Amino acid sequence: MFCKCCAAPEDKSAHIEEVSSVPAVEAAQKPVEAPAVEPGNKALKVKIAYARGLRNADWTSKSDPYCECEVVGKGSGKLTTAMVSDSLDPVWDFEGAVDCAEGDSLSFKVLDKDMVSSDSLGSITIPAAAFQEEGFDGEVLLEQGGSGLKPYLRVSITGPDGKTYPQGMAKSDEFTFSIKSKPLGLRMEKNGTIIRINQVLDTGAVPEYNKKAAPAYRVESGDYVSAVNGSFDYATIIKLVKEESKLDISVRKHVKETFEIETPLGVDLKDDKDAVDLYVKGIQTGKHAESSGKIKVFDHIIGVDSVQGPTTAARLSEELEKANRAPKTKLTISRLAPCPSSGPVDVSSITRMAKDDLGLLPQPEQPKANTAVVQIYVRS
Repeated sequence: MFCKCCAAPEDKSAHIEEVSSVPAVEAAQKPVEAPAVEPGNKALKVKIAYARGLRNADWTSKSDPYCECEVVGKGSGKLTTAMVSDSLDPVWDFEGAVDCAEGDSLSFKVLDKDMVSSDSLGSITIPAAAFQEEGFDGEVLLEQGGSGLKPYLRVSITGPDGKTYPQGMAKSDEFTFSIKSKPLGLRMEKNGTIIRINQVLDTGAVPEYNKKAAPAYRVESGDYVSAVNGSFDYATIIKLVKEESKLDISVRKHVKETFEIETPLGVDLKDDKDAVDLYVKGIQTGKHAESSGKIKVFDHIIGVDSVQGPTTAARLSEELEKANRAPKTKLTISRLAPCPSSGPVDVSSITRMAKDDLGLLPQPEQPKANTAVVQIYVRS
């Protein structure tokens, strides 16, 4: 039994995660006439499809969200969707058009409609470089969407030539993009069973892609390569990267966490003087790393007390030695983003394979397939 996002990657080029429930739109969306286009400008078609995971800004019910889009720095031509009542996952399916000059960025604001005023639920500015050549189609992470929240807005921007950015995010923490040149401009290493991007360099195919990509789609140091050209096998990925120039790269995002922890930590670290962080390869028994549960094998320590990256493994190691002599220390770690839940799991095909309630049956020495057998007990 597999979690969908840990199984063999499917084709994500045109797939967007489904919204679990579709609320009714407050009012029918009226067609928006194309704006008068200034000489040398372009009329761009903008579709605002939906938002998900919004902050609840109301006391007695849920937010009543709507979305505004406008060209940054211009006071005319604002697009406004209808309001959706009592929803944190509104669906608008709104289409309009804006008059854009070369270099113009588009601003999107999601607001909660109140009797007197409107409260912000998050906003994002998509730079011109992300859509003016090929358009844009995907989810973007809203900024200032609320503490601890990750609200997303789904938009598409289509130019006069009809091109729409082809990459869409299947999940909020995973996306696929294409490159057609070398070198990649990445420093990578195997991290458990997956490839970690230790550093995005200044030059290369991926840094060039980042210049045009929207913020939620940019490749960052600490992210993970989950598949290349549809393959998730480590050896095959390395071969493809070395031999092929056209690559479809699937990336899983990383998450950062900062916390205080008692010392000594009790972690075994990889000895790599050229690294930019500290790789945790083991947890010692009976020490604070184990008892707190805050640090895990395969984590990367990227900050210790006042030394917060980007830095070097040597500098972090020096600071960690000092920290281990104090009662507590502040750490920042980077790890693979957890698999997002995709709803209830179909358990109709699960077969009881354990000989008793204590252990699994003996596993074959040479399995016929690269699969995992998961044993689950549900007790009343």
